[in-house]
Amino acid sequence: MNCNEVISNRAIELIGGGFKKPVHPNDHVNMSQSSNDTFPASIHNSVALELLNKLKPCIQFIRDALKAKSEEFEDIIKIGRTHTIDTVPLTLGQEFSGYTQQMTYAFHRIDSCLPRVY
Repeated sequence: MNCNEVISNRAIELIGGGFKKPVHPNDHVNMSQSSNDTFPASIHNSVALELLNKLKPCIQFIRDALKAKSEEFEDIIKIGRTHTIDTVPLTLGQEFSGYTQQMTYAFHRIDSCLPRVY
């Protein structure tokens, strides 16, 4: 019911005021839906908006920064390490390209989840 009241009050504000007369939470917003219908839909909308407007742009920003570093460090050779044992040499750029790829995978995982949120 609370979601319906919030939506109703916002609609009333947008059309110029009143007290539950122009847009009633039960009669106009609810329209025979239970809170089991409206609440999950509200949550899904909120999650989708946050993923698209906040998380994905942040991941893109981090991925671009890591890619720039991988290009900047492409000539710096370092010793690879596996469980504190020296291994095959690699460039610092190669290491950063691995981080870049992980951010790309994260980006794609979010995209693959969005159809289930919509």
